[in-house]
Amino acid sequence: MNYPAASGRSIKTFFKQGTVYPRSIMEARVIGSMGMTDDGDADDKIIAVHTTDPAFMDYKDIGHLPSFLLNELRKFFEDYKKLEETKEVAVDEFSGRFDAQKIVRNSLELYKENAEALQAKDMK
Repeated sequence: MNYPAASGRSIKTFFKQGTVYPRSIMEARVIGSMGMTDDGDADDKIIAVHTTDPAFMDYKDIGHLPSFLLNELRKFFEDYKKLEETKEVAVDEFSGRFDAQKIVRNSLELYKENAEALQAKDMK
């Protein structure tokens, strides 16, 4: 099973899943989010597009994406943990860019509030 799109994380954010380490850096535009719970914990997925990729650079909101892409994302995240029999995943609705940007802002604040503890944990 392969991710239906590139997967990444935002630098200096914290989503209660651990510290974020960048592997590659690119400019992306947040266009939406997909609500999700993973084994009972909130695990929202931020959906962004690369701002200079001609295939996606004109998308400004999740509503601009073709429905088959949204269906593919939903189906992937509904199925990707089925091999782990003890894990339960629930995918909620997609939200637009304003809700997604709020999630990102909240994660930036959460990171700031926990930065010292996260850095100390990384040093171990």
